[in-house]
This record gives sequence, C-alpha cells and structure tokens, in this order.
Amino acid sequence: GESEGEDSAPNSLDPMEMEEAIAVLNDVWRKDAPYPRTDQMQQQFKRAENAIRTAGDAGAIRVAEWLLSDNSPDDYEVAHLFGSLGSHREAAIPTLIQGMEDLKNKLAAGKAIRELDAIGPPAQAAVPALLRATKYRDPEEFSGTIQPQAKAALKWIDPDAYVDSQRSYADLGVLLGFALAYLAFLGWFARRYYRKRKPSVSTNA
Repeated sequence: GESEGEDSAPNSLDPMEMEEAIAVLNDVWRKDAPYPRTDQMQQQFKRAENAIRTAGDAGAIRVAEWLLSDNSPDDYEVAHLFGSLGSHREAAIPTLIQGMEDLKNKLAAGKAIRELDAIGPPAQAAVPALLRATKYRDPEEFSGTIQPQAKAALKWIDPDAYVDSQRSYADLGVLLGFALAYLAFLGWFARRYYRKRKPSVSTNA
C-alpha cells in the first residue's frame, strides 16, 4: 500500500508560521527597509517566500488578503508574489470578490479586479460582481477607473457576459435617444403653441 508518510505530507503551514512569513516579507518590502539587503535578510526573505508557496491554497488566500488590506507595504511586490502562486490563486477568488464589495474603496477594488483579470476564465464566480462594477460610476470622478478595469476583466473572463452587458448598454442608449428626441419635440411644440396664443402687444405711443 501507499506509505502513510506521503499521504500525511503537510500541504499548508501552521497559522503562526504563515504570519511569521508575512511579517518577514513585510519588513523586507517596507519603504524604509535597508538596501541592499543583508545576507541574513536575503536568507529570511527566501525562507518566507518558500513558506508561502509551500502553503498552497492557504498561502494564496492569505497573500490575497494581505494585498487587499491597508497593510500592504508594496503592492507591486505582493501582487507579484500572488501571481507566482499559479493555480493556487483560484482558491483566493472568493477573497478577491469580497474585495469588490465596496467599490468606493477604489484601491482594494481595483487590486481585486486586476488579480481576477490575471486569473482569467477560471474566475467565473466573479462575473456577477464584475457586471455590477461595469455599471459603477464614481461620483467623485468624471472618468472612473473601476468601470473600465471591470469591463476589461469581464471581457477576458466571460466574453459572452461582456457582449450581453454591452448589448444592454446599446439598448439603453437607443431608448434614451428616443426619450431625448421626444422631449425636444414637446419643447418645440410648446414654444409654437405659446407663440400662437400670446396676445400681440401694441407698439403705438
């Protein structure tokens, strides 16, 4: 039979070990970290990255949480680490979807959308949240960033859903065009009617 050692091989880290790895990476990537790194820092860095990768799905979920939080020391480095986790990123899709719940938090929502876009078609579960984001208009921005990012991600993850959403926008545009034309006609008609009924004013002294 198969050896028990192979069956019981650990595929995730103890939570304390995970947090220790995150803490080490946080120290290495913070803006005021000494550079170049000392040999000891470099060794700790490699051990921490290896610990995250060894954690598999659990590591991907924790890195996604870290990336979406306000405690990320360097979004580029954390996102790069997350991207290196391959198919394990799919386990973090619910975490990324949760990061899109508050679209007013543009920083977290934008990062979540970018990572879902990078995962691609396996992120089908995110389609409803992305559809909602394609309709979001930031009241504080003339041209928002969330909406175009969501459209690009949706187009890659589910092209059919993207086409349907664009068709809905086109239909709405046609209806709006008719409504504006009708209002313009009413305005024109009202002006003509008012001019016809307006009594003439004598100009005699």
